[in-house]
Amino acid sequence: MADTNRTFELLERISADILPASGPGRLRMFLDQATGKLTGKDVAGIDHVVSGPTGATGSSGPTGATGATGATGPAGVAAWIHNAPVVFPAPPYPSVPQETVKADPTGGPGNILLPPAPPIVGQQVKVINITVSVNPISVDAQPGEFIDGAPSYVMNTPRERLVVESDGINWIVVG
Repeated sequence: MADTNRTFELLERISADILPASGPGRLRMFLDQATGKLTGKDVAGIDHVVSGPTGATGSSGPTGATGATGATGPAGVAAWIHNAPVVFPAPPYPSVPQETVKADPTGGPGNILLPPAPPIVGQQVKVINITVSVNPISVDAQPGEFIDGAPSYVMNTPRERLVVESDGINWIVVG
């Protein structure tokens, strides 16, 4: 009923605005469903378009689900670092993620310290004995970390190679 009353109220206001003050007047009106405007023709055939006050904005529909974000890899060196050979004896050599350490133990045993495992999940360090020396090369994890369950891994074979990978907590021998 409220919609009917509003329509009559609009028609009365429209009639007062567009019909002559004296004499007969006819106005044929209809509501355009697509635009929501009231339109009509008067007796002279002139088109009239009337729109009422703008109504309140309706509520927004629900927001669609956000798609999954792709995995991001850990920050680090983009490619393997190929450095000059580390000649032992020397102070413990601090390796970095994605490094290939070329160890030369000809002069004596040596130590290589792995970087902390937690921030570099999935990254590797390679150690290669580039000589025929059997002097030991000790590859050491950070304090509290392990390499396959041990605090260090000892290489003592000529031309031996070791590849370790961080699992985010410790180091795993993968090659």
